[in-house]
Amino acid sequence: MLLNFWLATFHLIAFQLVSLYLFIFYALFFSAALWLYKRLDRLRFLVFPLAWVLFEYIRSSGFLGYPWGLWGASQYRFIPLIQAASITGV
Repeated sequence: MLLNFWLATFHLIAFQLVSLYLFIFYALFFSAALWLYKRLDRLRFLVFPLAWVLFEYIRSSGFLGYPWGLWGASQYRFIPLIQAASITGV
């Protein structure tokens, strides 16, 4: 909701719908990641990092893509890490 505050000044219903859409998207995706985390034993440490990368990729592409507020954009000062974005994207 912090990323969408500007929608409330433009249109309150749009703000509520986008917030509801993102809440449902987060809830469904990370409940599936949590289910997978509980099922795996040896690769458990990889579930959440890989799920977060997949989540941000899916969230930022397609018709309902919402590329604002990706965590990769916060790494602009960490040059060795951000150079991978030239190949893979944020």
